[in-house]
Amino acid sequence: MTSTEVILDIKNLKTYFYTSDGVVAAVDDVSFQLHKGETLGIVGESGCGKSQTMLSVMRLIQEPPGKIVSGEIHFHDENLLKVPLLKMRSLRGAAISMIFQEPMTSLNPVYQVGDQIAESLTLHQGLRGWDWGYRLVSWGLFWKWVFTGFPRETKKRLSRLKVETPAWQRSVELIRLVGIPDPEKRVFNFPHEMSGGMRQRVMIAMAMACNPEILIADEATTALDVTIQAQILELMKDLKRRFGMATVLVTHNLAVVAEMADNILVMYAGKIVEYGTAAQIFRQPMHPYTWGLLHSIPRVDQPKTDQKLPTIEGMVPNPYNLPIGCKFHPRCFKATSVCKEQEPPLEKMADGRQIRCWHSITEGGN
Repeated sequence: MTSTEVILDIKNLKTYFYTSDGVVAAVDDVSFQLHKGETLGIVGESGCGKSQTMLSVMRLIQEPPGKIVSGEIHFHDENLLKVPLLKMRSLRGAAISMIFQEPMTSLNPVYQVGDQIAESLTLHQGLRGWDWGYRLVSWGLFWKWVFTGFPRETKKRLSRLKVETPAWQRSVELIRLVGIPDPEKRVFNFPHEMSGGMRQRVMIAMAMACNPEILIADEATTALDVTIQAQILELMKDLKRRFGMATVLVTHNLAVVAEMADNILVMYAGKIVEYGTAAQIFRQPMHPYTWGLLHSIPRVDQPKTDQKLPTIEGMVPNPYNLPIGCKFHPRCFKATSVCKEQEPPLEKMADGRQIRCWHSITEGGN
């Protein structure tokens, strides 16, 4: 259940990338709040700035070419942009966790998944893991193997040293928590030995290892078939109910946010163009971009016709050469001269939603 307590407050965040071709305003004056227990969906086409916004929250922007130019990111009462890097590292994975888009590029291919989960537990919770004391013992066993051979008993002893550590035992519990069968054996798997759905569950286990207050899922169901997607989403909902964490879903899949989100934030060209509750956004989208996204989705409750699905005309603008005025006006069916000359402000409506448009859509799409 969503609380009134604000745990993340982002104010006027700007993240730019400086390249030889020019400057890209990847995140341009973004402000929003996240409440305890809330699930926020951030949606938009590829390149709209949704992932860069959350990477900015984690302070994982590559510098150079990227730079957080200005703004504030308050986690409780602390501005994350001003905390020392060492403290920020202690917050990542412990208080704020992120599930990255592609498990095979996020997981280390040469380490067993149990070791990768245990590392977070050792770093943030101080649980004893496969540390240097154990490594020295294993190193002594290695040299014994060099001179005397590697008997089966020695191999079992090495495995026992690892399995008996608190961090490894907790890793097994987390693998079980995310629904991977036979966790005592699976923790010894390397990433390539697991299916895509299992790897995604491992990523969730790593993110949940320290019971974070905020879980950021960046395209967590990308490249998974619909059955596995449903299982992953159900798992995330169950974990949210059990641990009461706030969740941010970064996705271009509107079906995912319809299933999961309490509130939805729509981004285009680095800016917020609409914000509201899931009910508001899906029942009556007011920005032409949001309207286009929703109406381009096939619906099974509508009669079959020979008409094509509505589409958003044109292409996403070149980030090095954004249009003057409203960034969406070259693709907008409601654009007028004012849209081409002046950029609309983000205004708060009477019902609490926010919209950036000179000609918002009324009921019926007019």
